[in-house]
Amino acid sequence: SGGVDSMSENGLWDKLSKGMGAMWEAQRHEDRYSTGIPDVSYSMKYHGWIELKFLKSPPVNADTAMRIKHYTSDQKNWITRHGKRAGLCWILIQVGEVFMLFDWTKARLVGELSFEEHLTLANKYWEGRINFNELSVILNSPIRAV
Repeated sequence: SGGVDSMSENGLWDKLSKGMGAMWEAQRHEDRYSTGIPDVSYSMKYHGWIELKFLKSPPVNADTAMRIKHYTSDQKNWITRHGKRAGLCWILIQVGEVFMLFDWTKARLVGELSFEEHLTLANKYWEGRINFNELSVILNSPIRAV
């Protein structure tokens, strides 16, 4: 990705990997050849994937869609296709001091809504810091196709 966004995404990865600690085995992926593969794979009770995104702050105008740079249709498609199979594909977004987690069924809506709508859509969100015990329960809970 390059630039400030990827540096901040790296910061999010550091928080995530330190916070989850021994609760999981995780691997960061930087795949230049396969498009759409999420940033992190993990193994706990189940095996899953997490796409990490970072925004410095919400849009100034409350009605403006929270566009996420480098969140591509390839990524949305990968998350949706693999999520349908196993139910364990997530998008974790840090917006300033707020952390929002979305399951694969919401992959296409992420980045299309306002900040407040994202809070409503999120499976879970945390202000200030992630509750890693809550996160570990969610990451072990497959979301099945309806």
